[in-house]
Amino acid sequence: MLATTALLTPIHDAKAQDRALHAAATNARVAAMARVMYETALQHGSCTADDLACAGFTSAEIIELADDARALAGLIGREAA
Repeated sequence: MLATTALLTPIHDAKAQDRALHAAATNARVAAMARVMYETALQHGSCTADDLACAGFTSAEIIELADDARALAGLIGREAA
């Protein structure tokens, strides 16, 4: 299915483009963190900040993204069940 034309329109506003790129990168990191949380919890029963740091996430990312990643990890768990 093709995306709507509005989604394919180039962004000529540099600030808007920067915001869009930041949002996309943030969403990718949230998804990656959620996957680590889910898989670590399956293997060890829980996932700690140390587990996330060992997986390559910075302290700032853990503070900023953990709540969203935790919620997403819960959805992954429900889909897998």
